[in-house]
Amino acid sequence: MAAIYTRVSSQQQDIELSTDSQIFSLKTRAEQDGFAIYEIFTDKGESGMSMDRPALQKMLALAKQSPPPFTRIYLWSVSRFSRDRVESAVFKQRLRRVASK
Repeated sequence: MAAIYTRVSSQQQDIELSTDSQIFSLKTRAEQDGFAIYEIFTDKGESGMSMDRPALQKMLALAKQSPPPFTRIYLWSVSRFSRDRVESAVFKQRLRRVASK
């Protein structure tokens, strides 16, 4: 099983890179990889500068369950997790540790 995470920070961004287009693309990719979608997590109007986003936090809480309900997360780009490259790298490392348990 896989999760999909999408985020847009503004109404303008939702026009240029809508959550619907992100979801369509990511569902297609997951299907090609042979993964069913457990849940789609979407944050709209949320800045990538903060990790305090409702859908992101819900997804992370589920990922920490033992066993987790999904083993892969699809996202449009790493910037959907965080705009800060260091924070994004730390975040990915934490997810890898959770996934390897």
